[in-house]
Amino acid sequence: MVIEHIQIGLFFLATHCSLTAFFCVASQLRQPILTSIFAGFGVIPWLLLGLIHWFESEIIQLQKQYKMVSILSHEINDLVALLASYSYIPVYISFWIFLHRFIYVRFIKPHLHEFSFKWLKKGFLARDIRKLDLAFKSYSGWPFVANEQGFFWGKFHQSKEAFYLPFKRLCKHIQVEGPSGAGKTESVLKPLAFQSLSQRIPLVFVDGKADAQLAKECFYFSQTKEIPFYIFNTLEITEKDHSYDTSKTSHTFNPLLFSNDPAKLTDALVLSLNLQSSSDAKFYLDAQKAFLLQLFNVFLATNKGFTFIDIVEFMKYQDTRAYVFDCATKLGNKHAVDDMKVLLESFDKNLTQLLGLRNILEQLFVSDTVISKLINVYDPVINIHDILTKKQAVLFSLSAGDRFQSNMALAKMIVSILNSLVGSKQGYSEKEDWMIILDEFGQFSTDAIKPLITTARSTNTAIALSYQSKEQLMNVEGLADIVNTNCDTKCIFKSPDQADEWAKLGGTVESIKRTDVIEDDAFATESREGRASLRQVDEFQIEPNVFRKLNTGQSVTKFTDDKGSMQLAVIDHGLFDYDVDSYPQFENSFSQESGLALKEKRLAGLISASVKKKYTPEDTVQKVTQVEEKIYLSVGYQERTKAKEAGALWDSKAKKWYTTTLTEPLKQWVKMG
Repeated sequence: MVIEHIQIGLFFLATHCSLTAFFCVASQLRQPILTSIFAGFGVIPWLLLGLIHWFESEIIQLQKQYKMVSILSHEINDLVALLASYSYIPVYISFWIFLHRFIYVRFIKPHLHEFSFKWLKKGFLARDIRKLDLAFKSYSGWPFVANEQGFFWGKFHQSKEAFYLPFKRLCKHIQVEGPSGAGKTESVLKPLAFQSLSQRIPLVFVDGKADAQLAKECFYFSQTKEIPFYIFNTLEITEKDHSYDTSKTSHTFNPLLFSNDPAKLTDALVLSLNLQSSSDAKFYLDAQKAFLLQLFNVFLATNKGFTFIDIVEFMKYQDTRAYVFDCATKLGNKHAVDDMKVLLESFDKNLTQLLGLRNILEQLFVSDTVISKLINVYDPVINIHDILTKKQAVLFSLSAGDRFQSNMALAKMIVSILNSLVGSKQGYSEKEDWMIILDEFGQFSTDAIKPLITTARSTNTAIALSYQSKEQLMNVEGLADIVNTNCDTKCIFKSPDQADEWAKLGGTVESIKRTDVIEDDAFATESREGRASLRQVDEFQIEPNVFRKLNTGQSVTKFTDDKGSMQLAVIDHGLFDYDVDSYPQFENSFSQESGLALKEKRLAGLISASVKKKYTPEDTVQKVTQVEEKIYLSVGYQERTKAKEAGALWDSKAKKWYTTTLTEPLKQWVKMG
């Protein structure tokens, strides 16, 4: 009987050990001691159970033999049942460990960290931004408009706090990059313009997209601030099926009248026309630049305004050249005329060396009637120098699509003008704040923009440079590096193609990584082997995928904080919407009284090739042909050099010195003839 009970106990013991071993192995509890405890904890009840069954059978035999009633029979049965129930505890423990490893660790725990970011109140760290939800609702920026804190830039995406940039920090320039439609103009450039107008900071805005809505909003907003605002627009505006004449929707602007320095005028025109070459054509281009320098010198000597039409007329007609020479000579500027004549003598009779220059000027600035009537004026409304010094504003709306070549040439001249004005600002004792915004400037970048960027930082001039991709800056050698180096504030919108490059620019942060040894088993569970390594690594401050997933109106902004250290943050930019009605209309003056007006005079017959007839500029108004009287001079042989320097002319037929305009130095030799 005892042997029978021992066999039953051993059977249950083997069953328990098998179940315990299965769950322990399945749950990857490889520790021998812990496994032995679980197994041993189940062995003891089964041994006791076997002994109790043997003890019970012996009592029954004694009861039958001595006819005794066992008062312990019920208590023994309860004890046996209790011990039997506790024998399954190790099995239960093993089973729950298995569930923990198989279900919790493998399926639940990997997803718990996704919910933890909702309660995070940490700074902008790489480990936070990887799982950051970039979604945001658009909002109005008007409640946060520029104040004593600076220019409102947007809200930090995580903290939702308003972010301001002081104007002094903006004077270290702003770089704005992002594809079309990312929100560069609406989110950054237009708010900068509105806030400049609010602060009464002079503004020059060159819009390479020619956004008519932007022009309207800026104009009407400036009226509320009582700030003179000018628009130069070459697009034909159509509203409600009605087309406006461009002479009514744009102010006039003559880029040739910005300076009285022939060298500055030449540089501006040369850069806008790309008259630079290192090939065999360099000889002709140098000749053309030399011609432009002497031409502007002569035109300025006439004390009259001039246009691109006048330049073309001068190159086309010999009679026109004689007329201009005569105008300059009468004002005592014969030296400028002599220099031009010497240069022209080095050319052939038809001036074929200047044919390319003449054609390109005629194509870009003369033949297009829309642009021609806006820029070939002698009393333009727009004067960039006056705008910047008198706290005014101007928007040049120059489309990179319609009239592309003419608009981009004008934009390049504007950049050259700005470079000249900002450079001259270095000599000012008090440097006023200026704001310059160049939208899509990659289309009209020239060599003049490089010194503009580098010198403006010390003149209280803030420049915002907006473009779509780095490739647009490759037209000018070294421009991309200059922009990256000299722009402290960088505003990067959604940039899938250059995300890796911008992530590198943001720099890295130090972090500690732990690596655990994990194995897979046949039961599709994972287990850490108890071995791990820690190592110090550098991680991107902002991962490349963040740049790829930015929403419209959202950017990663790099800026310098008050301590001078570089910071990066995801910024949700505000919108500065402004309700307007129809496009504004303007009045312009197209008077020619103050200019050379060479084409009009030629067509009116006021310019003649006759040597005996010469005309004054007033003939355009009077429409009268006048023969000028020669005033002969009594000049001695020893005085001929002095008289020539004073403006006396030699009559080869009469063999006498004369003048047509009697000046004070010539009166000593007066002799009427």
